[in-house]
Amino acid sequence: MPIDTKELAKSLRQFVQRHNAQFQKMSTRKSQLLEIGAMMIAAQHYDLSGYTVQLRNLRRSQIRVKLSTRGDPWNFSWFEASKGGKAFEIHTNLPAGDALSTKGAKYVADVVVVPAGAVPHTKPSGNEKWEMVPNSDLITFIEAKALVVYPMLIAQFIGIVHELKPDFLAGKRPAGFRRAKHFDPALVSLGYLHGTCEYIVKGFKGRRLYIGIVDEFDRAITRINFGSTESPLAN
Repeated sequence: MPIDTKELAKSLRQFVQRHNAQFQKMSTRKSQLLEIGAMMIAAQHYDLSGYTVQLRNLRRSQIRVKLSTRGDPWNFSWFEASKGGKAFEIHTNLPAGDALSTKGAKYVADVVVVPAGAVPHTKPSGNEKWEMVPNSDLITFIEAKALVVYPMLIAQFIGIVHELKPDFLAGKRPAGFRRAKHFDPALVSLGYLHGTCEYIVKGFKGRRLYIGIVDEFDRAITRINFGSTESPLAN
């Protein structure tokens, strides 16, 4: 089914307006709309999980989303989710180190969740330069694609999880992860789930792979705007 980018953009605007904000600039590219949508769906996941969710670093009530690897995170907007004295932040296109602390290794996930304060909110003073989030601060993440979900795309995503959070591929979630109602690392796509992938995805549970696959993501965004109380990222 072809993607109606105008309708998708409309749904995203409606979501942001519920947070008393508007977009500084709205992309019309499918891939960038998807990244924005992935950020919104992550924020909604925490809202549905009982968190207070707020947009941060707005400019004149406008949200500026980081849609590429360029730019420093303190120049863009993010969501904060707080509950019970704990707070987390949802950022887009944030660089993070790998699980082995490999020198020079830097991966940029489309959407990341980190503890509040893990990312500088203002430019560091002096000659100090911020490079990336240490892997230990990377709680979970989303990779967003505007493609049909086919076997090699899933394999590629599993490879990303292996580099960033390999424990999720070994049946292990961090202590308190489920209690905090975080979502597992997820691949979301505007495309449909190819028939050859049905049993691959069904087999995740038996293989103890704690990862999520969300296809036809634009429909999930539309359902949320119509008041759905179910997160497509739920474990």
